[in-house]
Amino acid sequence: MENILLQLRLPLLPKNLAFDEVLNPLNQTNGKYFGTIEVNNLSWNLQYDSETDLWWVNPRPNAEFYKILYTKLFYSSPLPEQFGYATLETDGERRTAKALKNWEDIEKNAEILSKNSLLEIGCGSGEFLISAKNNGWETVVGNELEKSSAEIALSKGLKIDTGFFENMQSKQKFDMIFADNVIEHTMNPLDFLQKCFELTEKNGLVVLRLPDTQPFGPTLKLIDHTFHFSRKSIRLFAEKAGFKVENIFYSGTYKGTKYDLDNMQRIENMTVIARKIV
Repeated sequence: MENILLQLRLPLLPKNLAFDEVLNPLNQTNGKYFGTIEVNNLSWNLQYDSETDLWWVNPRPNAEFYKILYTKLFYSSPLPEQFGYATLETDGERRTAKALKNWEDIEKNAEILSKNSLLEIGCGSGEFLISAKNNGWETVVGNELEKSSAEIALSKGLKIDTGFFENMQSKQKFDMIFADNVIEHTMNPLDFLQKCFELTEKNGLVVLRLPDTQPFGPTLKLIDHTFHFSRKSIRLFAEKAGFKVENIFYSGTYKGTKYDLDNMQRIENMTVIARKIV
């Protein structure tokens, strides 16, 4: 029986899009059917694999869909609880408060051996990096895909790499790599973490903040999240990429605009602390 998770109409999308088959990167299986997402005249599935406790989109709209989503719709979303934001934040007030809270969580739960170099993936307008500099980090670098946010960060005197992180070229390695709500948007989280491993110094940390999918499965962010992780599955990904997971802890709850506890319309977030030990 078909389980319709979401029906939505979006502007600017072509009538026909190609789809790619996506297997579970951890074990190369197809999983079992979990539900269907319908956008305009298109539909695709969420699959679930109980062995790894992972949900993912398969078949997945090809790169053209996500290019339109992120460049034309992401910061003017008609339904932010399912993808993107209603507007592009420019004042940085909420982001600054969030950056301070992220640092509080990290310093309470992680052993930081060196504050020489930090990379933030998806740095937005740079509030977390500014907080890092104020907190004693010597070198801070950001990576940001969205052009307007990157320009704001650059105007603050920050060093910013633009484009997809997986394509980032850097001779420098980092004592910490931080990514807040990024990995669930990637085309392949294992590739993403292997790139993190490549750019992390020995004994350095990768710190990931992401949704902690509950046993009943994902209900929000069904358009832009290509993967939905539990604590088990994100640990498996980090370990497969070569990291040792030291801590996973709760880090806040996101409630949809139509929040209803009975309907489970919420996202609980987790933070993962993993170390490169070679």
